[in-house]
Amino acid sequence: MSKYSIPTIIPEIILHIAEFPLGFMFGWFLFCLITFWNDWFNLCLFFAMTPLSLIITFLAYLFTGSRLQDFETRINSKYQDWIVINDPNLKLWQGKKMPMREAYEWYFQGQIDFTRPVLEIFLYRFCLFRMIISTSHFTEFLDGIMWKGWSKHNQSGDANEVCPVYNLGNDFYYSFLSDPMFYSTGIAYDQRDTLAVAQTRKCGVCSELLDLQSGDRILDFGCGWGSWLIYCAKNFDVECTGLTISQNQFDYATKRIKEEGLEKKITILLIDYRKLTVDTYGEFNKISCFEMSEHVGIRNYQQFMAQVRSLLKNDGLFYLQIAGLRRAWRFEDLIWGNFMGKYIFPGADASCPLYWDVNQCERAGFEIHQVRNNGVNYAHTIEHWYHFLVKNQDEVIEKYGQFAYRRHEIFLAWSTMIARQGSSTVYSILMSHNTPVDSFSVADPDYIKLNRSKKFIRKGWFTTKH
Repeated sequence: MSKYSIPTIIPEIILHIAEFPLGFMFGWFLFCLITFWNDWFNLCLFFAMTPLSLIITFLAYLFTGSRLQDFETRINSKYQDWIVINDPNLKLWQGKKMPMREAYEWYFQGQIDFTRPVLEIFLYRFCLFRMIISTSHFTEFLDGIMWKGWSKHNQSGDANEVCPVYNLGNDFYYSFLSDPMFYSTGIAYDQRDTLAVAQTRKCGVCSELLDLQSGDRILDFGCGWGSWLIYCAKNFDVECTGLTISQNQFDYATKRIKEEGLEKKITILLIDYRKLTVDTYGEFNKISCFEMSEHVGIRNYQQFMAQVRSLLKNDGLFYLQIAGLRRAWRFEDLIWGNFMGKYIFPGADASCPLYWDVNQCERAGFEIHQVRNNGVNYAHTIEHWYHFLVKNQDEVIEKYGQFAYRRHEIFLAWSTMIARQGSSTVYSILMSHNTPVDSFSVADPDYIKLNRSKKFIRKGWFTTKH
């Protein structure tokens, strides 16, 4: 089996069971009832043992299947000098392919070093490391994703998870995000496009998709350092509101807004998203959300979408950008996702395949008009971030330490490759209220209707001037 192949049959069976647990359990109960009609003890035993057996089977599949797929344990001689082992206790790994999880942990601690740039190391990662699932992955998944996802997605829990990440230091983030400090994908038209060009174009594309008009009220969930709203306020006669729970982001954004003289056009709120209600802040013409909703979590996602819908005017547009794993995953995808959940975006468990995102939007009463996969553009963006971080290596290490630098060095190098190959991507989804009728579909002067034809037949809907 090739290390590049994609497992399908067993994961698909398990995914179907996970997506429809009640239906599966009901069907299994009927089967047990028919099989053990007069034997209630065995009926209960077999019925109760099923979930446990499925979990054990899945874990065994991950543990064994990953090793069968990545069977080779020795490094080819031409790559052996790419890894330097500093810790005498790790000398037994000389000439051997290290498990990916252990390799990045040892690199963070300085127990191993690389003789090539980390971006190049990850280009050849399958020659140097094994993408195998270990018991450590299971415990980290249970604590870092399952437990946090289902027990800690309240206001205090999200604050405890999210605030430390974005309060690391504005200069830390500037060391790789650079100008315009937009922690999101740019849009590249050419592989030679600079980060600034790609990010500015991204803002232009989004403004055209949202059909920004004079007088619009714009709301941005998770506004970060304010870059998107500043672009809107500088280029359109609009009123902008953004929210963040990071004090550092709030301070940075408000300072930038003041320096640009945009205080009358932009308001930044330091509040949890759940506190933003229509009774207090009114309705908005356009709402955007750039990779913030992953932190909302699977458990709370419908509540979040209902909140967005209540804040959006009847003729408004909602632009959702959300990252997610592909459904036909391979083992590297899970290992990378586990790394991201532990070190980069803790509590961001609502990173799912596209079908889940679309289902959540439609369940909440939205009509989807456009979906675009921007993963390769994200790879272009992240690689720029990587080079900026490497350029500022000395300053970052001096202030934040080797661990912080190497953590993000791995994050940016590996994520560049992950986004390039589609293991994880980012979807931009444009939607509006699912309206019952249209001005051109029902001739009833007493019924309040929207002119959807005027809204969606227009220049710029399929092309952009940028």
